[in-house]
Amino acid sequence: MPDRHKYHRSTNAGKNMNTQSNFSADILEEAQIWHARLSDDQMGQNIWIDFTVWLEQSSSHADAYDAVELAMFEISAPSAVENVEHAAELQADHATILPFSKPKKKRLFYREIAAIAAVLMVGLMVMSQIDIFAPQVETVQYATNIGGQRDVVLSDGTRVTLNTNTQLSVVMDKKSRRVNLESGEAFFEIAKDQERPFLVMAMGTQITDIGTSFNVYATENRLQVSVVEGIVELSASTEKVRLTKGMTGTQFRGKPSFHVASVDIDIISTWRNGVLVYEDIPLSTLIPEINRYFETPIVIEDSNISALTFSGALNIRDEHKMLRSLAALLPIKTEEKNDQILISSQR
Repeated sequence: MPDRHKYHRSTNAGKNMNTQSNFSADILEEAQIWHARLSDDQMGQNIWIDFTVWLEQSSSHADAYDAVELAMFEISAPSAVENVEHAAELQADHATILPFSKPKKKRLFYREIAAIAAVLMVGLMVMSQIDIFAPQVETVQYATNIGGQRDVVLSDGTRVTLNTNTQLSVVMDKKSRRVNLESGEAFFEIAKDQERPFLVMAMGTQITDIGTSFNVYATENRLQVSVVEGIVELSASTEKVRLTKGMTGTQFRGKPSFHVASVDIDIISTWRNGVLVYEDIPLSTLIPEINRYFETPIVIEDSNISALTFSGALNIRDEHKMLRSLAALLPIKTEEKNDQILISSQR
């Protein structure tokens, strides 16, 4: 038994082939609503997607929208207005719908609209992958000059103290907090954030914080990480090691392995107070460390004193005071010459 909600649409006067329409009055009303929504200049892209879903639910939706589209483009023709406004009556009486004259304007049928909606849908899918609507992530640079220090509070509350001649960059986003220590030394006091790990990259090694305070010192050929509180994880190539409070890990460039040792946490970051504390450090190793803090370089003139070892504290905020302390504790003398400070044996 034929569906009483369906009606037949045919041409008159035998000008064209008879065609059967299979949309109800309710579907026609839905098609008119969709046409009105798509005519709104302020509509969002989601409207196109919802329309496509409705259109593809049934071929009757496409036929109904096609009829509305034709009628609306011929809105000046009385027969067209009548066809739209009284479509439900016509289909109930199996009435004959008069053929429309050739449109004067270019029409968009449902297939073209569906194609546009499909393109928009693909575009939205791509945008959701690259998240173009997310705010741009900004890289913030921090640096100090020779002899300078700087305290920084990052946007997450983490405190970073940069030592002399240090360069680093910071990137904060929704998934992680990343610092690239390009050169120098920095002390980190990490703010807790379970959702975003804190990562420090230095000399090709990734340092992952697990709720802690630690010091990172990167030279051209050596990386040293010392933990004051908590745990950090060092990862380089296939090597991975965890450091806990009172441990230091040292890595040399070109070698993935780490040398792990214990360290006195009280002297890890004494440089923040303007003091360097050493125990039995050879003069040949000490002098390059001292030179990080001063514009006037110190040069060992007498190779015979290179093996002398130093234990004590040095003031890194005043080069002359530091040299006097060094000379008082070692059998050496100093002389300023040609914009350099020369160190030699007292003998």
